[in-house]
Amino acid sequence: MTDEELRTLQLKELGVLKEITSLCDRHGIKYFAAGGTLLGCIRHGGFIPWDDDVDLAMPRPDYEKFIKIAGEELPKHLRLENYKLTPDVSNIPFLKVLDDSTELVLNYAEKPIYTNMFIDIFPYDGVPDGKLRLKLYKARILWLRLWRNYADMDNIHMHRVNRPFIERFLIKFGKITHINKILNLHKITDKTEKYIKKFDFYKCRYVNSNYGAYKFREIMPAEYYASAVKRKFEDMELNCPVKGEEVLSNLYGDYMKLPPESERHLQHGMEIRRL
Repeated sequence: MTDEELRTLQLKELGVLKEITSLCDRHGIKYFAAGGTLLGCIRHGGFIPWDDDVDLAMPRPDYEKFIKIAGEELPKHLRLENYKLTPDVSNIPFLKVLDDSTELVLNYAEKPIYTNMFIDIFPYDGVPDGKLRLKLYKARILWLRLWRNYADMDNIHMHRVNRPFIERFLIKFGKITHINKILNLHKITDKTEKYIKKFDFYKCRYVNSNYGAYKFREIMPAEYYASAVKRKFEDMELNCPVKGEEVLSNLYGDYMKLPPESERHLQHGMEIRRL
């Protein structure tokens, strides 16, 4: 993808982002910039120059409210997709808002994934208090994540750098044994959902995005998300966690330091067919 194509993609995503945030504002739905989008807000005042997607986070109650409303109120070329809403076409446990007027190919997995331009929305849930309960929670999450990844081997990111040895070993084991052939991905995801939804975002001292890329670094004090502050993102203002800098420190460490040029690349291996 050329720099010009990437910028065209980002501006198209920006238009969809405005539709989503406008809907949220009209209905009092709480949302936050997340991941690379939050980093883009704080470090760049917009997209990270080499980023190809948008990530949002919502507390679970707001996430579920958004799903109920968005299908009716978003423009017709935008559609919602996840393993519950569209089980025949999606295994994704979080929500994607896709633009049907576009066509993309993603090349991060073993096989090309033909899709549309998308914005990811992640539900945030609570985390149990107490050292023992937290240890049990982490063990359960790791166990569920392991089996979910095995059930969804075809969509594992094959080009992620700096994977720990144990992850590389487990991926190789899964590929050799073809264990995904005997696992039911939707049932495993249902079990995960049932478990994480036990912990109310608004009643716990810590919260977590169970489907984020950073595993337990995603566990944050709830006070980081106690309210939203507006920050510049391109030509709009986007809600960010009130303690967005602390969130980024948890995820990235020294988040203001730019990565080496060799690491400034598109994470999805994206090709544009139509925008």
